Amino acid sequence: MFLFWFAVISSLILWVGLYLVLGVGPSLSWVLDQIPLFLMLCVIGPALEEVVFRGYFFELIQRRRFWVWLDSLAIQISASNLVTTFAFVLMHVFFRDIESGFMVVVPSLVLGRIKEVSGSLWICISVHAFWNLGWFSLFPPL
Repeated sequence: MFLFWFAVISSLILWVGLYLVLGVGPSLSWVLDQIPLFLMLCVIGPALEEVVFRGYFFELIQRRRFWVWLDSLAIQISASNLVTTFAFVLMHVFFRDIESGFMVVVPSLVLGRIKEVSGSLWICISVHAFWNLGWFSLFPPL
């Protein structure tokens, strides 16, 4: 549960920092005009991505017992997490752009670690949806 709260609190700190540095304030005014887009970006998308990446791919790799821990890092990262993150980044690059790919590296590693520690896909989905809600409130997709 620590990682869940870490993910939530650190994202709030990041968003406040973006507000202070860039002057970008949150707004969800676009949601009422774009309900299907909102549902796709902040509900369906995160749920689907987590089921595919942290649910299916992560579990598939983890079942093969292909464990390589990078113990020299402050946070341990398994091979399952690295491979899943690589695939997640490639998907963002392919469907969006290279900048999006770079921006999802750390969040994907955190979500992978949450999956490893908690075993819960629901926590990953909740955090991912919260992150998308926060991001798109600062940077509307329109």
